[in-house]
Amino acid sequence: MPEQTTWYPHHGCSHASAHALIVAVVLAAACIWPTRAGANDQCETLLAEDPPLADAQMLINQYTFGLNSLDFCIQAYETKRKPQAVIAHYRGLWQERGGELHTSKSSNGAPMLMLSEKAHNRSVTAIADAGGSAVQLSIMLQPREGEQPVIAPDLAISGFEPTHDAKDEFGRQVILQTSLDPVTALAQLENWFVGQGWEPAAEDTVISPVLPPQAAAVRLESMQQFLTIHADDGTAMLLFSQKQPWAE
Repeated sequence: MPEQTTWYPHHGCSHASAHALIVAVVLAAACIWPTRAGANDQCETLLAEDPPLADAQMLINQYTFGLNSLDFCIQAYETKRKPQAVIAHYRGLWQERGGELHTSKSSNGAPMLMLSEKAHNRSVTAIADAGGSAVQLSIMLQPREGEQPVIAPDLAISGFEPTHDAKDEFGRQVILQTSLDPVTALAQLENWFVGQGWEPAAEDTVISPVLPPQAAAVRLESMQQFLTIHADDGTAMLLFSQKQPWAE
């Protein structure tokens, strides 16, 4: 099973071990684009099945987000136990449940344990940190029977193919592939969204901290929603948000 994406909500904890454990992906995105109905409750139930180590210092108790039409649950904490002890703890929880158990290493070489089940996949990663471990437990909810995940079905724009669609309660980030040059891509995307009712945002509106100030971008708004469109060679990025613009 491929390694699951590691995440951390942009408003969350800033502890050094959390940064060592979790790739900070800022979702400077749109109006609330909720995960599948009931995903939060389902995540709460599933995380409760995998209690953390007794000395856990919780960093993220529960974070639910959507990625490419799939729902994910994240829990992160610190423990004084070594990484191999953490992996052994979860192996003991999972080995009698059925499904397929795999061991692997994360992209930074940390030990990783994965369990593939019919309804969901689980993984745990333990990174050595300050004599103990920083731990991330991830659960990916499988689509319902008969459902096929579709990336950004609401953004069927001629000349662009969505390859990445991430959303949580704070916003949404979509990445599109295109053969158009950046200037043309930016113009076509702006025209498409204007045709959907979006309007130019105020010139002094700062919508997203993700892009550098000099980045070529178009900023739009619609009913208190904000959108930043950025185009580069071969790709375009859409960042939606309904929160107040960040101050400069």
